Amino acid sequence: MVRGFFVFDLKRLNATNEYVAPNHHCRSCIVRQWLLTAGLFLILTFASACQQDTHIEQASKVPAAIEAKVAVFDATCSIENGNSPESQLGTKLVKLSDSKYDYKVIEQGSVDIYQSVFFRLQFLSESDWFKQDIEIIGFENLLSQIAKSEFNSIKGSVDLGGRVYPRATVEEYIFKTEDCAKLAEAFLTWADEFGPWGTGLYKTPTRLIRDKQRIYHVIGNGTYMMDRIVEIESALKP
Repeated sequence: MVRGFFVFDLKRLNATNEYVAPNHHCRSCIVRQWLLTAGLFLILTFASACQQDTHIEQASKVPAAIEAKVAVFDATCSIENGNSPESQLGTKLVKLSDSKYDYKVIEQGSVDIYQSVFFRLQFLSESDWFKQDIEIIGFENLLSQIAKSEFNSIKGSVDLGGRVYPRATVEEYIFKTEDCAKLAEAFLTWADEFGPWGTGLYKTPTRLIRDKQRIYHVIGNGTYMMDRIVEIESALKP
């Protein structure tokens, strides 16, 4: 609250009732103080108004990516009851026993499709922040065409130093038709290039290989597998 200063021009009398002129110097001091106070009040009021306008402007600026879809993929494929081929995962990984790293399968099992690579981008697209950024059409339709999914975890026998061994997980997805497998390959390639928004779905090296109705997804255990994953990829190719 700014206090105002009021100056009254009162006549002053001395002991003999003679008029004494006011001290104009002191009066000018009071006036100058009042002007400075008023000026400061105006400056603070203006600054506060500008700050409020800035907050309103920032709040009203919604990124265009949030207002509209920035990526759409149609994953719809024809639902057919095709003949599903047998798994070749074990057969292909046997080739790695001749590797200088002497890879062995240390774990195997079925892939939980809801925890798989197919759901990494879908999970982001359904989050509160990104659900308006991405739209995947016919996603459940594509998943319904997966006849079988399994994985093998492999480990090399060669110590790379500090008790670090070559490791990777290889997933195999078998589709009912080759057309759906091709669409799944296109979807996973698109998903990796786009998310999370251009940096890939995984921080570790990965590879994607399709062999007719089968799709193989390789996930290296760390960045140290960057060069070594190429050998695994070669073993999985048709």
